[in-house]
Amino acid sequence: MWCNSCNSWPCRCGCGGSNIVCNPSVPDRSCITDLVGIPGPTGATGPTGPTGPTGAIGPIGPTGATGYTGYTGNPGSATATGSTGPTGYTGFTGPAGAASATGATGPTGYTGVAGAASATGATGPTGYTGFTGPTGPTGYTGYTGSMDATLTTITPTSGTSYTINMTLAYQTISTTAQIDFTATSNRIAVRSCVTQIEAYAGGARNLTFNASWVPLGVVFPASLPANKVGILSLISLGTAETDIRAVFTAQP
Repeated sequence: MWCNSCNSWPCRCGCGGSNIVCNPSVPDRSCITDLVGIPGPTGATGPTGPTGPTGAIGPIGPTGATGYTGYTGNPGSATATGSTGPTGYTGFTGPAGAASATGATGPTGYTGVAGAASATGATGPTGYTGFTGPTGPTGYTGYTGSMDATLTTITPTSGTSYTINMTLAYQTISTTAQIDFTATSNRIAVRSCVTQIEAYAGGARNLTFNASWVPLGVVFPASLPANKVGILSLISLGTAETDIRAVFTAQP
């Protein structure tokens, strides 16, 4: 049965009835009655689809129990070693051969020409100069000798007693009284001094000298004549009065 038209595609026609469908071959898509026809022949089987991926291998099952080890057989008995046979006789030693004569010594070969002397190598660099050792301590300063050129007038230390200062190189005494040379001062080894005695005014001057002094040349005089000049030269060879060496001379 034909209908006028379809409402939509594909859809049921508006003709009514459940067996009415659109006819696609009709340009105006008129509906026809859905009649059941004879089934057509079965189509050819399509090609087999590709084989799916192989599944994951399952876990390995547990190992079975180890079987029993068989019994070890009994070892066979060792074969006994036989006795050693007797040693054979040693053969006789043959006679020694005659010694060969020593051949003549060959001539000595020529001495080769001496090689040229090698050139002297360059002088190696000079080694570093060693460090200078520390300066030793300064030695003690020696005593200054009697070099004072000043003429010093000396006076008695007490009464008529005079002490000769060995540091005064040139000394003079001018008095009308007696002169007693009782001591010296500042004695060292070696120091010297000269003392002048004047007797210009008045009479003679009585003189005495330290008994520890050692006179040289002549004995010490007991006096100096009036209007004369005497010279007393002293040298100290140590620090004691006994180290004094003395020479007295007077104007004739």
